Amino acid sequence: MAAAFLLVALPAVIYTFSLGPPLARTGGFGEPTCADCHTGTPLNGGPGSVTIGAPTFYTPGATVPIPVTIQDSSSDRRKWGFELSARFRDGRQAGSFTVAAPIAVQTSGSGIQYALHQPAQNFSGNSFTYTVNWTAPADGSGGDVVFNAAGNAANGDFSNSGDHIYTSQAVAAAPAGAARISSGGVVNAATFAAAPNNTIAPGALVSIFGTGMAPTTAGAAALPAWKELGGKAR
Repeated sequence: MAAAFLLVALPAVIYTFSLGPPLARTGGFGEPTCADCHTGTPLNGGPGSVTIGAPTFYTPGATVPIPVTIQDSSSDRRKWGFELSARFRDGRQAGSFTVAAPIAVQTSGSGIQYALHQPAQNFSGNSFTYTVNWTAPADGSGGDVVFNAAGNAANGDFSNSGDHIYTSQAVAAAPAGAARISSGGVVNAATFAAAPNNTIAPGALVSIFGTGMAPTTAGAAALPAWKELGGKAR
């Protein structure tokens, strides 16, 4: 009886992922990818790719379409899925996505939004594009926005084998004059070791390197350090 139950339950799990993938599977900021569940080739090892059509710069408060295109030259691709996130370099949520069928928007327990297929789309061909509407942050104080996406070019055989998973990253730069934290610009204040993905633990003492952080050069003369420097709150 137990063996019969397992044979029925496995397709049900696969069908659930076809309706929508688990959250936090973009491969960005230390996340795993859909390759943990779907097999066929190594991650990014298939004859294809996923690309993110992010703007070069973002305009605060503007809503823009972000195309996510999955390509694969295999002749047997039948089903296409994706997941997309948008974060500042320090890992915080950046802007917001808008629900528009067949795209859902879900928020993880850590407060990160994900745009994802719901359900995966059937199409016999070599590419498929999902277009996600993204509203940029209200101002540029958070710095550059990093988009991470995972795409699935699947064979649609109702199993998790034979599928091709791809990941990619794109960056929309903050508007000119906005504060920007450099890549690897958050470091331990004593050792200057870079914080992974510019993320830090609460209460940590850090140094931050970037551009546009204040209109003038200034320094705190004593501790505790000022919460505002050169007219900009920090």
